[in-house]
Amino acid sequence: DVVMVGEIRDNDTAKSALQASLTGHLVLSTFHASSAAAALTRLHALIGQNVLFISAIRLVMAQRLIRRLDDSTKQSYRPSLEELEMINAVIESMPPGTPKPDLQNLTLFKAGSSADNPYGYEGQLAVREQFRLSDQIRVLLQKGGDTLAAEDIEKAAIASGMRTMLQDAMLRVVAGETTLSEVYRVLG
Repeated sequence: DVVMVGEIRDNDTAKSALQASLTGHLVLSTFHASSAAAALTRLHALIGQNVLFISAIRLVMAQRLIRRLDDSTKQSYRPSLEELEMINAVIESMPPGTPKPDLQNLTLFKAGSSADNPYGYEGQLAVREQFRLSDQIRVLLQKGGDTLAAEDIEKAAIASGMRTMLQDAMLRVVAGETTLSEVYRVLG
């Protein structure tokens, strides 16, 4: 009932995964793209305009790994006004209904170092974004053709409640799990 496809890289693999999903299997796969919306547009470009494609996709997720601060060496500091504005802009852009952290008296952390850990990081965290195919996204896919843009899909996904990777990462910064510089190093 469950099919795992290591990675979809070509048209044949994409069509086989589509066919398996249409015959009642849960298909899980990876696909290289910069975001969840970009993955959907790339997959759409591989398969082409296909009504069955739209009914086969249920959930699209993207993730990046960022370094986790070492709790024993991290150093606290008060964020600058510029850093607070950056954080606030991302937090305020979160979907309605999403709990937002209190940024009053916010303490951020930077990587420290020790003889055992000169870089100040230990392990990794996954930051994610995911969306289910809403009716709005299905309409975009149906009429998209060659003009289908990841930006349009992302806007529709955000409107339906998706939290972006940047928003997820910023919550990790506010929680003291990683640094602003690490987030922008990985996510740009």
